[in-house]
Amino acid sequence: MRSLNLDSFHDRCMDGLLFCRMAYIFFNQIHDGPDGVKRLRTRPTDTEKKLLEELLPIARFIQLRTRPGLNLQVRWLYGNQSYDAVLRQSGWCVNGGGAPEERILEVTGVYHPNHYLVKEALSAGTPVFGLDGLSRDPLTGEINSIPTVRTNYDFVERFAERVVCGISKKAVKGYTPGSILLVEINLDTPYDDHEWDHLTQFVRQRLCEHTFSEICIFDSLIGRTASFFSDRAEVSEYGQLEPREPSDD
Repeated sequence: MRSLNLDSFHDRCMDGLLFCRMAYIFFNQIHDGPDGVKRLRTRPTDTEKKLLEELLPIARFIQLRTRPGLNLQVRWLYGNQSYDAVLRQSGWCVNGGGAPEERILEVTGVYHPNHYLVKEALSAGTPVFGLDGLSRDPLTGEINSIPTVRTNYDFVERFAERVVCGISKKAVKGYTPGSILLVEINLDTPYDDHEWDHLTQFVRQRLCEHTFSEICIFDSLIGRTASFFSDRAEVSEYGQLEPREPSDD
């Protein structure tokens, strides 16, 4: 396959799984290229930012939703429009299951405030104890890291507050009703099952009023996902779980 760039994806309606394959090839292309790991950590240009913050989250969502009876096509747009991609759905989940033919996708990211510092420190070979204890010396510009103490779920709830805040900032922009919000998060430490469950319940209970049909959060560190639907079961968004026989009516 030829070398990929953002133009390889922009305004091209393509099969969802092909989009995923191309996005992962694009990632490997950069990773294996000159200063690849550093580029992916520090995201110096739009190429790395769009790949990590939009293309890969969309690919992850497509993989979550694709199944027999639900085929997806995606058209990603590189620009300043009010959304990031259009998702088109086909198959018996649409024809007989009630799934919508089209959805607007918006992608956002939620990170620890020191996320950029840890990336810079790792690229420079600087030891890091944890994100909470990172700071930059205002005189020398050096990154300092000190150990910090956590108790119970305090660190989970602090991060969950950031997720709620990120969702709220998108909700007030008034997206087209029925749009999907994808929230890519990067946890500051690996969570166990109980900690992830606590985070998702915390977010669910504090969601603000919004017009999204679904808010899907997924973490790029541990690979877990969670979706919050707008007072409707998943079946009404993505069709019946089993094909239905045609009606005689």
